[in-house]
Amino acid sequence: MDKLTGISWSDASEDEAQPSRSPGGFKLLASTAMINEEIKSEYDDAQAEGRKPANIRELGDVVQLRLDRKGHSASKRRIQLLGEAEEFRRRRRPPGKTPKNERPK
Repeated sequence: MDKLTGISWSDASEDEAQPSRSPGGFKLLASTAMINEEIKSEYDDAQAEGRKPANIRELGDVVQLRLDRKGHSASKRRIQLLGEAEEFRRRRRPPGKTPKNERPK
């Protein structure tokens, strides 16, 4: 059993994907390219599933979860800064508009 993570290698099944961790169990910092790819994937998934795309404030949380599953980390602020790019801005709803206030009355 690893003293730092508390994970025993025998606890993990062969089918279960294990996150990549640096020696010592710390998460690796995600590169800019990796963060951009996860932002793009989040918006692609939202569109494919027919759900509301994450706004800029929600983006940090959802992308952090996606990165965490891969054993990487990034700050919400950094994710939001990268999410401000025009290619991602087009994929969000305009500021002030919500699904609720767009429903017919």
